[in-house]
Order: sequence, then C-alpha cells, then structure tokens
Amino acid sequence: MACLRQILRSGLQVVPSRQIKPRTVKAFERSFTMTNSDFKKFNEPLSGLQMARAGGIASMFRLPVQQNGEGLDVCFLGIPLDIGVSNRTGTRFGPRQIRTESCLIRAFNNIGAAPYESLQVADIGDVNINLYDLKKACVDITEYYRANVLPYNCIPLTLGGDHTLSYPVMKAVAEKHGPLGLVHIDAHADTTDLMLGEPIAHGTPFKRCFDDNILDCKRVVQIGLRGSQYEGDPNKWQKDQGFRVVLAEDCWHKSLVPLMAEVRQQMGSGPVYISFDIDAIDPGFAPGTGTPEIGGLTTIQALEAIRGCRGMNIVGGDLVEVPLWILPRQLPVRKNVVLCRPGRQAADGAGCLHCRCLLVGEWEKAHQEVTFAFKGCFFTRSSPH
Repeated sequence: MACLRQILRSGLQVVPSRQIKPRTVKAFERSFTMTNSDFKKFNEPLSGLQMARAGGIASMFRLPVQQNGEGLDVCFLGIPLDIGVSNRTGTRFGPRQIRTESCLIRAFNNIGAAPYESLQVADIGDVNINLYDLKKACVDITEYYRANVLPYNCIPLTLGGDHTLSYPVMKAVAEKHGPLGLVHIDAHADTTDLMLGEPIAHGTPFKRCFDDNILDCKRVVQIGLRGSQYEGDPNKWQKDQGFRVVLAEDCWHKSLVPLMAEVRQQMGSGPVYISFDIDAIDPGFAPGTGTPEIGGLTTIQALEAIRGCRGMNIVGGDLVEVPLWILPRQLPVRKNVVLCRPGRQAADGAGCLHCRCLLVGEWEKAHQEVTFAFKGCFFTRSSPH
C-alpha cells in the first residue's frame, strides 16, 4: 500500500484494467512489490553522442537485441528472402542493410514522435528460413511468428526481404487478430494469381491473402500503383473485391494528407497491417530496388502516407524489396554524362561518379526518412506513465 500511495502522489493516473492490456495490468500489480531501483527503463537507440555511429551492434536503430518478443510492445525482425523475385535479386541482404542505415536515426524527430518514452522495443534478429524452397520458407516464416512474436502480444515490424513474405506474416497475424485491413503502398498490386505457373511469388501475396480470408476486403487500400501492365484493366480484380485503388497518377503534384484522412476512416477501429514496398517511391529517389517504375511517390508523399496511418489499430507492418546493392560502392554506375560537370566524367567513360553519389545520397536520405516515419507511426502512443 505504501508503494501505491507513492504512485498516486507522483501524479500517475490509475485507469480501469479493461482499458489496458492484460500484460500491463500484471506489470502494474508486480510493481507493488518492487522498489524504485527495480523499474526497468524503456529501451532506446544507442546515441551517436555515446558511441560513434560506425560502432556498436548493428541492430535496428542500435536497439538492444533479444531472442523473441517477450516483454516487448514492438519488435523489429528481418526476413532475408529473395527467392520469390521476378527481376533483380539481392533483397535477402535487405534486413542487414536496413539495420546498417538505421544507425543514423535518433530517438526523437521534429513532429514530436517519442516512441521510447512509452513503448518497449527491441530487435529480435532474423527468421531462419529455407532459401532453397520458397514454399517451405513461407511455412518457416508463419511458424516463427506464431512461436516467437504473437504469443507475447508484440507488434512485429518486418524488414525485407521480397514481397512474398507479406503473405506468411499476415497469415500468422490474422490468426491472432482476425481479418486484416491493409494499407499497401507499392508500385505493383501484387495480386497476380500465378507467376510462371507458381502460386507463391513476390507478385502474388495479396491474392493468396484473399484466398485464405486473411483480408477484410472493404478495408484494403493500394496506393502508388503504376507502370506497364499485362492487361488493359489490371486493377479490375481488386476493385471487384472491394479494394480501393489509388494510382500514382492520382497522387502527382498533390499532398497525400487528404487521402490519408479518408484511409483512416476506411480502416476504422479494426486491425490494420501496413506493407510498404520501397519501389512505391520514384527511382529518382530510391533506385535501390528490384523492379523500379518511374513516376512514383516523392519522399514527402511517402512520409505523409506513413504519418497518415497514425491512430489506426496497427497490428503489424513490413518494409520490403530493399536489396544490398544500395551501398555507394555497389550501386551500378550509370551513364549520366549529360549531367556531369566538366572534369567529373570517369576516366574510362563509364559514367559520372559525382552524379552517382548524388543518386545514392538522395536514396539514403529517402530511406532514412521513410524508416523513421515507420517508427513514428507505429510507435507513437499516449504514454501510460
């Protein structure tokens, strides 16, 4: 009781248990037998003021690492998968590279997102998958989420990996939460039935989700679709199922803030999964992806889309199709001679290192901003303390 009086004097509000998660109630009950020194601080990124950014464990945001979602509100985990792609490979190294780039992200941003003041977050590593059998890999993924994430009421944020992974992840999430609303930001619909005769590939995940009743079809929106197509009306199937389709052309030269207000209303209070394919962003900003399509979203629009998801009942999300060769030394040199300054052209005439650096710099900036926007959207909640 003395401990309870101390808590009440400190100004904390005690709310009825039905308004908070059971795990939170149990933690509150345990606090009656704990001293002040026993309270665990929320995890937060290792600051660049404490250790050089080139140092430390290369976890997501340089957060602590643990084996599963126990005790966490949110977890990052990687799926090093790229055997479902139809064009460029390399995204099996995406989780590793996303973590490397994330070392530049700090604990706060200029919109006031402060996730580490109210949520326990950690990196729980990568799913061990079979890279010689795509269908077996999907089984591995679903079983991993069932065993290591969802039993702990932990929200998974997945680092990809090709877009095939969304199907087995959403399958596990829907088993816990029921049919899911979906905010799908992508250049491609990924609703193909078969690719080269196969039902499982990075172009089929949301058709498989539909077939397995994973989706609440009236609460599905696809944003940024564009590019050449296999048929005259490629989005007819989605519309027939009740999906909302927002073409990239409908986003040109405008803010996405009004659109996302409509999307929030569409999603309502039901569970929502967010799937962000990096090729939704125009390749002028994000060239590092397997199937680039011109005419895509700007980085500002990408931020508006992710920030616009705040307030939804988000139960999971992924960032996919990010390959390893985004590094400056690995990005293919392109012939940008027209853009070159005098004396900047490479000696072998292969291209311009100066222009290449500009491309890489823009991509890295875009990637970091979108990654942080994911963090602000998924993590920001009212602080319980």
